[in-house]
Order: sequence, then C-alpha cells, then structure tokens
Amino acid sequence: MLSDVFIQISPLDITKELIDYWWSFPIGFLLFVLGYFFTHPDKIAIWSSIISGLFEKLSKRSARHSVSSDIQSRISSYIKNNKSDEILPYGLKFKWVKDENFSSYVEEKDVIIIMDYHNNNAKNFVNAIGQYISQAFIPTVRHEIPQDVLIAAELVMQEKIIQEKRPDALDTFRNEVLPTKIANNVNIEQFRERFKKLDIIGFFDNMFLTEIVFAGSRLQDLIENQRKQEIENFITFIENIPDESKPLDFSGNVFHVWITLVAKQFKKDYQGTAPYVKRAEEAYSKKYDSLYVTGRDQNMDFVNDVISDIKTHGIGYLEWVRDFKTRDKKRKKKIAKMALFRL
Repeated sequence: MLSDVFIQISPLDITKELIDYWWSFPIGFLLFVLGYFFTHPDKIAIWSSIISGLFEKLSKRSARHSVSSDIQSRISSYIKNNKSDEILPYGLKFKWVKDENFSSYVEEKDVIIIMDYHNNNAKNFVNAIGQYISQAFIPTVRHEIPQDVLIAAELVMQEKIIQEKRPDALDTFRNEVLPTKIANNVNIEQFRERFKKLDIIGFFDNMFLTEIVFAGSRLQDLIENQRKQEIENFITFIENIPDESKPLDFSGNVFHVWITLVAKQFKKDYQGTAPYVKRAEEAYSKKYDSLYVTGRDQNMDFVNDVISDIKTHGIGYLEWVRDFKTRDKKRKKKIAKMALFRL
C-alpha cells in the first residue's frame, strides 16, 4: 500500500506536474492580457507607447554604451601603439545627458566627457576627440604654451588620431571643426602647417611634443613674447634637422637639445661608432638636457650599435628607443629609428 503511494508520486510525475504548473502562468498571463485589450481597446495605444518607450530607452542605453566603449578603445589603442602616454596621460569616461552640448572636465586622471547621443558615430568620435584633447593634451604644461601654438598642435593631434583610428570621420573633422578653429587666425594655420610637416618626418610628437612635456614648465619664467619666440626658434631648429649643413644642437632659454644623425653603413667600416660616442660625451659635458640619436632603415643595425655603445659608456640615461615613419629628401616613405638619452 505504501509502495503504491511512492509509485504515484515518482520524480517523473513530479517533474511533469511542475512543468505543467509553470507553463500555466505565461499562458494564463497571455490570455489575461489579450482579454484586457479586447475589453479595453482604448488602452492599446497607451500601453503600446509605454512598451515602445521602454525598448527605445534600453536600445539607446545599449547604443550609448557601444559608442563610448568604441571611442575609449580607439583612443587607448592609439596611445599604446604610439607610446603617447606622456603626451596624453589621461583616461576617458562618458556621461550621457539629453540635449546637452559637448563639455568636459578632469576627474582623477580621467577626462569626463558630457555629451548627448548622436546617430552619426563618426560625428560622435570627432566631438569626443575634440573634448578629450582639450583636457588631456600635454596637461602639465598646456597653460604655458601660447594659445595659437597650442590650438595648432591640438588640431594636428586630433587629425592624427582620427586618421589612424577613424578615417571615415576625417571629412567631418575637416569640414566642421577645422574651419571654425582657424577662421580669421593666420597664426594658427601657419603653426598647424609647420606641425604637419614635422609630423611627416616623424618629429612632431617624437621630438617637439616630447621636449614640450619635458621642459615646457620653464616657459613660465618668460614673458609671452619670449615664450612664443623660444618655441618658434625650436620649431625652426627641428625643421632644419634633415639639412645636415644646419646646426644639430639647440640651446635656448628653455630647450637644450643635441641631435646625432647616424651616417650610412659604409662609414661604420671606416670609423665605427667612436665619433658618435665622442659627440654624445660632448653633449653631456656641455650640459644639454636631451640627446636624440636617429637614423633611417638602410643603416638600422648601425644605429642600434651607436645607441648601444653610448649606453655602454654610461652617457646619460636611455629613456626610450622607437621605430617611426619618416620621409627622405625625395619624400619617399622610410622607416627610421630614434633613441632619446636624458643627459
């Protein structure tokens, strides 16, 4: 008798009962909803609007998260790939506010961008980059840089990031951002063109911005006209580096830089690395701040030897070694190597 009871309530029967029990809820609820709308047709539009609004809200939230994650990943990738963490040391976060114009502020080493969602993701990227650069670009010294120089440098940096990480947004940047920034300001456009030429040979961020970050705080000791003159003289010096007939050292009020251009391979067999080590020792003895050693792809091994021997002789501190893109005198694309020693 007792066994019959156990047989009647076997696990299989219990499972079936539970399934039937749980299925009855959604079916019952569905029948209730259909009955409600059948007897209250005037409520259909109201509930349809509520449900539609809920899905739209969830969809917008998802779209905003997707946009912010995409922008964050592209900027982080650019900084990592180009070793720009000193030039752009801040992270990036978003606050989405309806009908809000773009604005930004810094909070604990992050740029917080306040913006409203736009269906055009290229436009979102351009606007976000503009706000990010306005806060994160050389933050420790940006207030010491003359305004037209700073704006020109920011524009070049924005265009570099967009071109590398979101080229479909270039037209938006060039048609909507550039005209408003350079309108009626010849100085900004002139500095921008000069910076773009420095960037073509790989010296804009690898040398100019690197030295701005390193020594730019000293600009505060100069009056505004002296600041601009110091920076302009330094730009001219960098522009002339490919011309080996020009001086390869700069000693101004703020910037003290020594350049070593590594010669072609045949000179290695004739003189070796000794002349380059000697020049590095001279730069050190004359109390220059920075020694840049650079050469192009046809003599990359020799460049490595020069860098290694300078380091072995204990001349200063080797801060970094980078490969970068440049162009020769015939404007042909080349790969070059550069090392920075702090003396």
